[in-house]
Amino acid sequence: MTDQTPTPLTDFTRRAVAARALIQSLLTELIGPVDLKYDFFREWNGCWKARVDLTGAATGRLEFTFLTTPGGGLLALPRPLPERWRLMTGIPADDGTRWTLDAAGLLVPFAPPAGDADGRAAPPAIGSLDPAPGAPRATITRRDRAILFLAQGFGTGRLPKAPGTFGTLPGVLLYLLLAGLPLAPYLAVTAALLLIGIPLCGRAARSLGEKDPPSVVWDEIVGYLITMIAIAPSWPAVVAGFAAFRLFDIWKPWPIGWIDRRVGGGLGIMLDDVVAALMALGLMHLGLALVDWI
Repeated sequence: MTDQTPTPLTDFTRRAVAARALIQSLLTELIGPVDLKYDFFREWNGCWKARVDLTGAATGRLEFTFLTTPGGGLLALPRPLPERWRLMTGIPADDGTRWTLDAAGLLVPFAPPAGDADGRAAPPAIGSLDPAPGAPRATITRRDRAILFLAQGFGTGRLPKAPGTFGTLPGVLLYLLLAGLPLAPYLAVTAALLLIGIPLCGRAARSLGEKDPPSVVWDEIVGYLITMIAIAPSWPAVVAGFAAFRLFDIWKPWPIGWIDRRVGGGLGIMLDDVVAALMALGLMHLGLALVDWI
């Protein structure tokens, strides 16, 4: 059976003009005429994104992830994802298909909402990205802020460039604090942080409106701890473990890439990094064995 999930767009050169036109069309459909300023960039995993500043009918900033649909169309997935797109109209790709995020945060084909008595679907709501004047605004509780603070690596994941790399640094510090423990307590702490990370990352992703937000780096922190299991602390080992884990996390060989695309929610966010870390752990111990042999 063929995979019907959109995949990250890595060849952006031929799609740049179409990407601009698609974003302009999407935002015109959502809020009306707007002027846009684009900043296209490529993440370390090869996926292309855009930060877009809006002026005109609405002001603000959105971030778009570019994907290729199974039919070869171009899809621009916005973050944050306006509820009217997710629930009422879906996100249109330039091949005519429409997509949305399900409750688990997976990208799925959009099913139109129930229509009126004549069978027509409800029309999209048009207006500002912000609530209308006088309308109640969504509140972010202290608990939400605390969850995001932890999930985003105590703020390191919010850095605009290479959040996964910077977000791994708290894992290095935590490893240095735990490295003196016997193996059993080290494994127990790592396992506890892994289990905590599943609901933590899932809640943070729902708050941010994205399947696997780059700013959520709790998985990178736990991944580094797994990479360094039974590794004696030394600066060469710390640096080698960091490089090995980031290599597999960015490269995403099978089955890491498959997990990243197909498993949603907090489990999916954690699981692909756990597998990347286990590969890095194997590489670390192989390297140590070769050094001892030589």
